[in-house]
Amino acid sequence: IDDADRNMPGAADTPVANEKKVGIFYFLWRDREQDSVSPISPSDHYAAWLEGGEDALWDCMMEGGEGHPHYWAQPYFGYYSSNDEWVLRRHAYMLAEAGVDFVYFDITNNNIHEVSHKALLKVWEEVRQEGYAVPKIVFLCGAYDAEFAELWRSVYEPGLYEDLWLYWEGKPLLLLTDDVAMTDEQREFFTVRYSWAVGASD
Repeated sequence: IDDADRNMPGAADTPVANEKKVGIFYFLWRDREQDSVSPISPSDHYAAWLEGGEDALWDCMMEGGEGHPHYWAQPYFGYYSSNDEWVLRRHAYMLAEAGVDFVYFDITNNNIHEVSHKALLKVWEEVRQEGYAVPKIVFLCGAYDAEFAELWRSVYEPGLYEDLWLYWEGKPLLLLTDDVAMTDEQREFFTVRYSWAVGASD
């Protein structure tokens, strides 16, 4: 029974799980490299609104330049870095417990966040080897040839933690917002799907 006195079904009352997958966006952007882009404090929109209302919120939204970190609210673990292994481990446990099947890494802003994704893959592989069903990973790439080439070099060509990749139709799934330059080998390597997230493709 939830806080509104609604009876929610238990496991015995729910149908057998189907083949559908549950995925969420997972952002890697707040890494140590980001600190050099914007060394000033994060801009917390909710805290600004609580403190000074709508005017303070607008002022907060205008803080910093390109690459400056903005938050809708303070994260559960505070303003952590995306390569903080303590946080990454707790996320792995929490997402596994919640039954999340995969996470999307949004790298559409021409930055693959290599420091962060390598730290996450290392930690999540350790948690997977402990016996937890950690989420699989999928990259959502923008329409940047150099970004895709860097991702290929960093993750897929060396087979980095391939047990963590989400496979679709027998191949690693790759989301694109638009076409990027790929060799025939690369095109054959992936199951490519186009994301509607930034509206580039029908």
